[in-house]
Formats: sequence, structure tokens, C-alpha cells
Amino acid sequence: MNVRLVSDSFLFEHITLTADDAEKAELVIGRSHRADYHIDHPQVSGLQCTLKVDMKPPHKLTLKDTSTNGTFVDGREIGRDKTVELTAGCTVTFLVNTVEEKDLEFGTEIPSFKVELRKPPRRLRDDDFAHPAAAADLAPTRRSTRVAAVAKAKPEAKPAGGRASRKKAVEPVPLLEPAAAVAAAAEPSGAGASSTTTGRALRRRGSPLCSPAGRLALAGGKRSRRGGAALLDQMLSYDLLAHILGMLDTRSMLRASAASNRLRESSFYVDAFSLPPLREPLRLSQSSHLLSRFHCLRVLRIGAAALLPDWSGQTAAVVAALLPRLDTLATDRIILSATGANALANALHRAPAGTLALRSLDLTAAQLCVDKSASAKGKWADAGVVKLLDKLRKAPRLEELRLCMNELSARPSRGERIVSAISGLLATPHSCLRALALDGNYLGDAGATAIAGALRDGGGARLHELSLSSNFIECKGAEAIAEMVGENTTLRNLNLRWNGIQAVGANALGDAVEANKGLRMLDLSFNSFLLNTVAPSEANDQAKERLTLLAESHAQKKKKKIRPAEILLCN
Repeated sequence: MNVRLVSDSFLFEHITLTADDAEKAELVIGRSHRADYHIDHPQVSGLQCTLKVDMKPPHKLTLKDTSTNGTFVDGREIGRDKTVELTAGCTVTFLVNTVEEKDLEFGTEIPSFKVELRKPPRRLRDDDFAHPAAAADLAPTRRSTRVAAVAKAKPEAKPAGGRASRKKAVEPVPLLEPAAAVAAAAEPSGAGASSTTTGRALRRRGSPLCSPAGRLALAGGKRSRRGGAALLDQMLSYDLLAHILGMLDTRSMLRASAASNRLRESSFYVDAFSLPPLREPLRLSQSSHLLSRFHCLRVLRIGAAALLPDWSGQTAAVVAALLPRLDTLATDRIILSATGANALANALHRAPAGTLALRSLDLTAAQLCVDKSASAKGKWADAGVVKLLDKLRKAPRLEELRLCMNELSARPSRGERIVSAISGLLATPHSCLRALALDGNYLGDAGATAIAGALRDGGGARLHELSLSSNFIECKGAEAIAEMVGENTTLRNLNLRWNGIQAVGANALGDAVEANKGLRMLDLSFNSFLLNTVAPSEANDQAKERLTLLAESHAQKKKKKIRPAEILLCN
């Protein structure tokens, strides 16, 4: 005989004992390292109790209390060094006498158990096939030609008084086919509906499997109910696996069966979801099934290596379906390709005007300009990005846009349309854009000059942060940015790290910083005038010395509670 104690906490595994193996017939529960089942809680005794199954028939299950704080069976305390017999359906709790008190005081830190007794399967008899549904469930390979005969109700004998009895004949409860039974069991019946096969849900009575009618509805009675419950568990597990992956680590995920149904019900109301990097990225079918579970989602963040690379744009289409109602979308090195950029643009285009709630869009390293379709064969394409930037004008609440490391302009002759679209986005009337990051896109002097011109002409009136690092900007682009900084009054942070700025551009930026009273940070680290290794010159050394002195004077002013621009000059 096998005995199973079902834990109601997803942090603890279920307990299985068997009378066939002496090593698995006894188990010690406690806090001590000598215990077979470890519960790490200061109020649990080192050796809380001992469970044992007799090797000889009738294979009784007994529990011996060895604790100081108490072990309870169905609300009654056993007492130290006393032994009781456990029966099917009884509840074992520690420290408190009821499961409800345990939930309020300890939550999931301490488990409680529900006892299940499983006897060895008996040999099948002809009576087991009294109903065709039961025969199909128990022995699908065996066909029975017998049909259940419904006996006619015999007329009841009249009493001595001659009056007929008023008792009505009890009509048999109709049985359903296995497929219909599982479908009926899968439909929730109220807010308390849940699976009756795991954890705390064993105590709930909202599920059809717990009700008397539900027990009979699973074709073939008690034995068929077991098969129907197994099918129901398989149906629920696929729906919940992707959700659990995003919330739990591997060890906890394996113990999460007790909380799976609760997570499934709560996923409908989740408004923020972050998918961390996974050891095995999700495939397209898994990611689409995962994201389709959320109907109230507002914030979606997908980490690197969470999804498999998809050059066809189907993953982007799944994300695009959620985009019209998202507040924040961030993908870290998730390949969307040019096809994906086009899918996101189409999603913005289909959204009614004024309904977009998008505030932050981060598509870092999404390969938005790489088209690997059958016709393009991996060529550079800007149509998707241009269309996406154009449709972002429909997002009046957009405050943050990050398109870093997307190779928007891999060559000098490319990227003119993209830079023009960025300038047009900045020039949008009543734009709320506060942060724009275009790092690592090879914009060059032409791109920097165009963006600086858009800001100088009144675009980006609320822009506080501009990041153009690693864009091969040299003196011409630096001079255009310096001219813009000298006139701009809203910009707070300017990042120009890892560019090719020489002495002329550095001096121009120094003059602009002295004239601008609103700038708070200028980062010129790792530029050519600081390194001075490719083409050493005295002018670069003078520019470096001047900006170093300027940075030191600003640091002294900052100590006097004056807020000048902080100049970063790492090399």
C-alpha cells in the first residue's frame, strides 16, 4: 500500500511512503539535519514527528509525536511520545491546530498535510465494465459487448392500510463520457474553483471534482475519477508552465504545483511582468502562449536570452499585439529584425488616435535594420525603423525612447531617412519625450548635426537626457552639438563617450558648458583628445588640460551648493 501526504505549501514537497520497501516505510520530520524531511523554522522541533507504515497487513499508517510545540491531527493535539493512526482524508498540522490558523500565522513557511491512502490495484472483474464509459476509461484496449441493463422499478408493496407509499423512486444520476467529464471539470464554478489534486485546494468545495455530482460525472465512479483528474492536471500544467518560469527559480518551480491554479487565476490581473534570462530560451509557441495569458498587462520587460532568436518577426508580432495597451516595453538583446519593427509600427497604426498609453520603449540590440527574409537575405533595411518612428508620433505620452546598438546608420550613405525620422519625432508639437538614447548606431557627424539642428530649432522642448555614445562623432558633429547646448535650456545630461572628438570640438563643448546654466552632466570620456594616441598633438593636450581645470572648478562650486555641470573625463 502506498501513502501520500499532500503538502499545501509550494515550498515543500509531498511525502510518499510505501509498505513494499523498508527504507521508504518510515520518515522523520523536523528541523534537525538528522530529519528525513527538513522544515527550517525556529519553532519547529528538531525531531517533530515520525511517520511509519506497517510492513504487514493491514499496513496501518501511524504518527508518533516527538515535538515540544505540538503536532495536531484534525485539530486535536497528539501529545509528546504518543502515537495515533492516520486515516484517509485527515489533516496533519504543526504548532497550531487548524490549517486556517497556520495560514494566518506562518503562511507558506510551515506546511500542513492531507493524507491519501492508495491501495494496490485489484484484478478487474466483469462488474467493472457495467457502463461503457467506465470500460473505455479502465481498459481502452478491451472491448466489452455487455450493455448496462437498467432494471425496471418494481411496484412497491402496499401497506396494511391500503394506501400506496408516497416515496418516490430514486433516479440514477446520468454519467458523462470521459471527454465531456474532463471538459465539465475544467470549467470553473465560481471564485473558489480550483484543482482538487494539489495542496490547499483539497479543502475547497467550489470545484466540480469535489462536489458529489462532480464525482459521479467523471465516468465510471471512483476509479474513473482518478483518470479524469490526471487528464485535468495535464491540461492545467501546460497553461501554467510558462507563467511559473517567469516568477520562480528552478528549485521552487518544481515545488509549485500547489500554487499553480492560484497563479493561473491571478495572471489575468497582473499589470507588470518581467521575464528574466533563461538557461533554455522559450520557443515561439511557448512565448506566444505565455504572453497571451495577460489581459491587464501594462509593463513588460524581456531579458536577454529569454526568447529564441526569431528573424521572421513572429515573436515581434506577439509583442505587438500587447503594445497598444502597454505603458512600458523593454527588450534587452531580443532579436526582432526589420520585420519586427514593421509589425510594431502596424500595431501602433491600428490603435485609435489618443488611446496609446506608451511611455517608455526600449529596443536595445533588436537588430531593427537587419532583414533576413527570403528576398532581402540579410541586407540592411531602414523601412521598418522609419515607419516605427513615424507611428510613434501617435504616442503623445512617450517619455523615453532607447534604440541603442541597432546599426541605424552602418555607412555614411545610409541612415539619412532614419535620422530625418528621429528629427521629425523630436519636432512633434507638444512632445513629452524626456530621454533619447541612440548609443552605438554609427550616426557620425551627419546624424549628430541633424539631431542637434532639430533640438536647436525648438524640437524636444522637454528633452532632459541625450545619449550619443559610440557613434563616430568627430569635430564637426561636436561643434553642432556645442552650438545647440549653448542655446538649449532644458537639457540636463549629455553623453558623448567613446567618440572621435578632437581638440576643436572639445573646446567648443567647453565654451558651451560655461554658457549653459541648466546642464548638469557632460560625459566626454574615452574621446580622441583624451587618449591622444592615434594622432598626438599639443592642441589635444591643451584641450584636455582646459577641460580638466574646468571640471575641478565645477567640483569646487558644487561643494559650495552651486549646481554647475559635472564633466566626466575618463581615459
